[in-house]
Amino acid sequence: MSITSLTRNLQCSVKKQSKYNASIWCVTALMPVAPLMPPVGVEALVLSATSVLVSWSDSWSASDSAAMYTVRCGRRTLRGRYRYVNVSTMTTRFDELRPYTEYEISVRVSRAGRQSTWSMSVLVTTKHARTLTSLHGTAK
Repeated sequence: MSITSLTRNLQCSVKKQSKYNASIWCVTALMPVAPLMPPVGVEALVLSATSVLVSWSDSWSASDSAAMYTVRCGRRTLRGRYRYVNVSTMTTRFDELRPYTEYEISVRVSRAGRQSTWSMSVLVTTKHARTLTSLHGTAK
């Protein structure tokens, strides 16, 4: 068990000795903390050739306003190189992506100074870029 998976539990008691004196006894114990569960149900909806809408669920609580989410999006061919965005809602949008490119997207939650592991990744491929020729037929 690592030190980051423990929290301090401080218990104190006061013993009054006289009208003006008191003794304070404190005991500190390290208690295990349940790990944060990563977000689930990550979905990516392709909006255009260059943008994707990402949404997910948090198994903790939808009403927890103290939760922050880090979402990462990166080209699958460039593993380890991601764009990161921090949000407090369970949805975000990535713009200025490359057309017809496969991206890997995952999410983690931060709460009370702790972070979960990354969620299961979802793979999404942006659409083909439309050209003037493809919109209006062949150019003359």
